[in-house]
Amino acid sequence: MAAAGGKRRGNGLPESVKVVVCGGHFRHFHANHHLSDQMDVCAHHPERPATQYCQKHARFLCDECLRCADPKLYCRHRTSCIVWFFDRETRRKEREEERARDETV
Repeated sequence: MAAAGGKRRGNGLPESVKVVVCGGHFRHFHANHHLSDQMDVCAHHPERPATQYCQKHARFLCDECLRCADPKLYCRHRTSCIVWFFDRETRRKEREEERARDETV
């Protein structure tokens, strides 16, 4: 199946993205990203293991920090960015919860 960002696999991620299980977490990397044997840590919390990698800012993030730093600015990695995907889903759920609270008031 061809898409704007290139060919995609059945899980919706482009073929250029590698999915690796590390420390019980799924980690997604662009195919040209160097995978090291050591566990990378969060850019904001060095005591926590990172679960995802931001290609735009070249930094690892833990689950708590999994937010797009520049959601309104252009990012050439956006179509394959797992950080953007999770951030978008989190923002969507927050909007739905806010609407539900507003309707009950």
